[in-house]
Amino acid sequence: METSRICMLGVLAKTADSELKSTGKDDVFVNSQSALQYHIRRISHSPGSTSSELPTLITGYLDSLHYVNYKDSMAEPDEKRRNSFRDYCKDKVFVFKGNKDPYYDTWKMQKNSEIIVRTPAQGNDTESYVTIPVFQSSNDTTDWERINRIDLRREAQSFSSFCKKLEENETIGFVEGFSEPFNSPFLIWKSGAPSEQNKYYAVGPFKKIEETEDGYRFLYDYLGSIELDESTWNAIVYPEQFNPTIIYLEDQLYSKLFNRFASKDIQLIKDEQQIDVEERDIEEQTKSKELIEIIPEKTDKSIIDYCQYFAYKEDLFYDERDLENFHAAIKTGSLVILSGMSGTGKSRLVEVYAKALGLGDEQKLIIPVRPSWNDDSDLLGYVDLNRMVYRPSETRFVETLRDAERNTDQLYLICFDEMNLARVEHYFSQFLSILEKPVGKDRELRIYSDTLKGLYNAQEYPSKIKIGSNVIFIGTVNIDESTYHFSDKVLDRSNVIQLKILDYSTAWKKVNYGAIQPPKWSKAEYDSLRKEPDEARFQERKTCLWSLHQKLQSINESFGISPRVVRQIEKYICNYPVFDESQRDSIESEAFDVQIVQRVLTKIRGSEEKLQDLFRTETGEGSVLDPIFASYSNLSRFDNSKHALEQKKKDLKIYGYCV
Repeated sequence: METSRICMLGVLAKTADSELKSTGKDDVFVNSQSALQYHIRRISHSPGSTSSELPTLITGYLDSLHYVNYKDSMAEPDEKRRNSFRDYCKDKVFVFKGNKDPYYDTWKMQKNSEIIVRTPAQGNDTESYVTIPVFQSSNDTTDWERINRIDLRREAQSFSSFCKKLEENETIGFVEGFSEPFNSPFLIWKSGAPSEQNKYYAVGPFKKIEETEDGYRFLYDYLGSIELDESTWNAIVYPEQFNPTIIYLEDQLYSKLFNRFASKDIQLIKDEQQIDVEERDIEEQTKSKELIEIIPEKTDKSIIDYCQYFAYKEDLFYDERDLENFHAAIKTGSLVILSGMSGTGKSRLVEVYAKALGLGDEQKLIIPVRPSWNDDSDLLGYVDLNRMVYRPSETRFVETLRDAERNTDQLYLICFDEMNLARVEHYFSQFLSILEKPVGKDRELRIYSDTLKGLYNAQEYPSKIKIGSNVIFIGTVNIDESTYHFSDKVLDRSNVIQLKILDYSTAWKKVNYGAIQPPKWSKAEYDSLRKEPDEARFQERKTCLWSLHQKLQSINESFGISPRVVRQIEKYICNYPVFDESQRDSIESEAFDVQIVQRVLTKIRGSEEKLQDLFRTETGEGSVLDPIFASYSNLSRFDNSKHALEQKKKDLKIYGYCV
C-alpha cells in the first residue's frame, strides 16, 4: 500500500516537542500568504510496527480539513490568530492522510481530513494509539464504499456468520487505510443487527494474516472474543465518517486486550453456531503458559528485559551475560565493537537495544561501511567549491550528529556495520581522537575548514559539530580474509565483545510475553544509571593490572595496559548491572575477567616469534600470565582470560600467527 493511503491519527504539535524543536519551527504559524498553517504530531502506529515510512510531523492548512467549525480572521494580529487556533485544538485529534513532498522532504495533510473532539476517556496528547481493523455487516459500509469507490468485499451480515467464516478459514474482506504489512493480533467487530445494537467485540488472537485477491484470511491456534463495554468503547477513537474500517486504541487499552487474548481470558468460539458463554474453571482459563510481563520502569534490568523481549520477537536468542556486557560497555562511554561469527545477530542487537530504549527511527542510524572508503570525506561529505556548497555524505551521518547537537536531551545511537571492511584509522580518524576527550567544547568534529567562507548552506552545516555524550557509537565486525585488523589505536578506545552462540538445540525456548511497550529514555534518565567508580574498592585490581602490564611489557614493549584502559575498566566494573546485591562480588569478579579479555588481550597478537615468550613456561602449559592470575584469585577465577590465551596459543601453533 502507498503511504499516502494510510489513515493516521495526530494532535497539534507543541513547540517544546523534540520532533518539532529539532526543526526550529513553530507549532502554529502564519505563512508568507498570511494563511494559517500548523504542525501535527502523529500519535498512531500499527501493531508491532515502528511505522518507519510514516512521518512524525505533518504540515496542515485550514482548508485541508473537510469540516471545521473555526473562523480565522486575517485582520487579527498573528499572535492572537495562533493562540486562538491552539486553544481550539487542545481537546481535539486530527484524522488524516498525508502526501510527501519529495523536494522539501516534508509531509503535508491531504484535503478532506477531519478534526474531531476527543472525550476525556480518550487520554491526552502524550499518549500513542494502535491502529486496529474494524469489520461489520456488509450492509453498513455500502454508502461509504460507493462514495469512495472502494470494494471491501465483505459478505458477513451478522457476528455469527462472521465467526463462521473465520472458523472455516474463509476470506472476510479488506481494510482500507491500514499500514502494511497488515499485522494485527485481533480485530474489532461492530454489530449492526437490531438485536445486537451498539455491541462491539474484539476477536482473535491471530498468528498470521494472509492477503488474497478476495480479501484477508486470518489464521489462529484458538479463537475467541471479548465483548467491549461502553466505558471501553468510549476510550476508543473511531472516526467512522472518515473511515469505518479502522479504529485507534490507546496503548494501555491495546495491551490490556492483547494480554487477555494471550492468557485465554476470553469467550472461546466453539463452532459456527454460537459463542461459548459457559462459565469455565479459572485454571482452565490460564492453562496457557504464564505471561511474562516487564514493568515499564527505567532501570538497568528493564533495559535487559526489553532487549530479551525484542530479540525474541525477531526470533533472536542472546546470552543474557552478553546483553549485560553490551549494556555496561555502552554506559562506560567507549566505542563498543560487536564481534563474532557471521549470523550471530550483531547488527540486529543494535536494533534491539535501540527499541529497548524506546528510540525513534530518527534517533538511530546504521551505516553500512564500504570497502572503498579511504578518508573521512566518505563518511562526512565534502565542500563543492564550484557551487560553494557543502555536500554531506549520503549516509546521513552528519545530519544525525546535527540533530543530536540540537537535541542534547535525547539519546542517539549510531552503528557502523562491518566497520572493518575499510581501514578504520582512515575514515574514522577524527573520532579516535574525539572519543578520548571529555565531553565539552573540545569534543568537536570538523567537517570542513574554518577558512572557507560564503558557503550557501553554512548555517545548516557549520564547520564544526559538537559531539555530546548523548551519542552512542557502536561497530560490528567480521574477522575473515575480506576485512582489516584493528590497530592498537582503535583497540585502546574500544570494548570488543564477542557474542556467544547459544545451544540452539536446548536454549531456543518459546516464551509467552504480554503486550509490551517500552518507555522512551531521555539522555538525563540514561545518565542516571551511570555510576562513578569507588577508588578504594578498585585498588587491588589496579595492583593486579600493573603486574599484568609489567609482564606484558617484558614480552614486548607494544603490549601493556595504558592508564586510559585502566580508567575504562574501572568504570565498566562499577557500571555492570547487579540485580541482586548478594551476588555483587561474584559479578564484579567476572566483569573484571571479561574486561581483561576485551581491553587487554585483544591487543596481544602477532607472529609466533613475537609471542613465543608469552607461552614459554616451565611446564609447557598455559601462559606466563597464569602465576599472576593465581596470585589474584581472590579477585577472579580468570576463566575467560585463560580460555582466550589458550585460543591464541592454538592459533600460533596452527597458523604461526594470532589476532
